[in-house]
Amino acid sequence: MRSYMFYFAAAASLIIAVLLGTGCYKRDLTGDDALMVERAGTIGLAINTYHQSTAEWPETIRAAAAYLQLGTSWPDNPYNGKPIEDCGSPDFDPATSVGMVYYEKFYRDEQLMNYQLHVFGAKGKLHIYGNSAFGAKE
Repeated sequence: MRSYMFYFAAAASLIIAVLLGTGCYKRDLTGDDALMVERAGTIGLAINTYHQSTAEWPETIRAAAAYLQLGTSWPDNPYNGKPIEDCGSPDFDPATSVGMVYYEKFYRDEQLMNYQLHVFGAKGKLHIYGNSAFGAKE
């Protein structure tokens, strides 16, 4: 019971941190764009939970899959139904970026220190999730 309470408290605090994360967020999003931001937040939460559990940041977004909330599966891209993937670039390309994220990693002395998760939808870059702790860049 105690371990579930810990995970519940940790998840609640991470959700708040992710929702209040750094970056831009278009609050007037609806439809698939709103779903994309919400689903990418699931990945951001898994990345933060990975960090909280291991004291490291994952090298890839998929490395955080085991840290998704209990009972949650990898989120689907709301535009095409395929799993959300890392597009590999912070630049929006309407032909390839819609429904994808870019996992931007920040290093210091060859150690991964922080990240930002850029979320792309039909309207371009919809949101940037991130951790505002040591090492973040904007």
